[in-house]
Amino acid sequence: MQLSDRVAYVGAPLSKVPEGVTTVPVLKIVYRDVSSVKSIETSLALTSKRAVISLKMSGIRISGERIYCIGEETSKYLKNLYSLECIVPDTQDSQGLARIIAGNEKEITVVGSNMISDNLLSTLRDNGIRVNVVAAYEIVENPDARYEDLGSVTKILVGSSHSFEILYRRAAKYIEGKRIYAIGRPTFNTISKRGLVPAGFFERPSIWEILVAMVNNSEKGLLATP
Repeated sequence: MQLSDRVAYVGAPLSKVPEGVTTVPVLKIVYRDVSSVKSIETSLALTSKRAVISLKMSGIRISGERIYCIGEETSKYLKNLYSLECIVPDTQDSQGLARIIAGNEKEITVVGSNMISDNLLSTLRDNGIRVNVVAAYEIVENPDARYEDLGSVTKILVGSSHSFEILYRRAAKYIEGKRIYAIGRPTFNTISKRGLVPAGFFERPSIWEILVAMVNNSEKGLLATP
């Protein structure tokens, strides 16, 4: 078996997949109509590229003073769909996003899925920030996920905490003896809490770049290795 056949991604569906990567989409994305929001005039925090897509689909205007994006991928979608710039944290996950907002805002609108990080919201509120939440899309389990496809891989990249919990519940036998990577620190922590030892998480959570590197036997940008 070629090395390129041994890498898998478990998470939400990908719009493009590097050659040689097995994908197991354990999640499905369902966009909501949030047109009743009409416009966002406070500072704005975007927790994923899908948050941007949903706002655009619903025709939401953005006019707040500052915009924060959880990562560079979200920033690209904001620029492409709205021609707007945003602030991206050095650590591109919910914890990094919370840190750059805390102390800088009095009120913020957080847009994401129906499973926005509780840690993100509580950190902002603990810092005295008034938080408005817009759940712009739903993340639901994909009942048609083919877990047996993981049988032939040696390395698995997990795209979110929720993805890992589904994988662990539905197909724990397929992760035994595998090298498990987390897309970011929160997912790394979730895997660790299950008693497993993940290989690490990535400094820049660009799924495409990470998978290409893994196919080529590289761990560029990997942090928190044991």
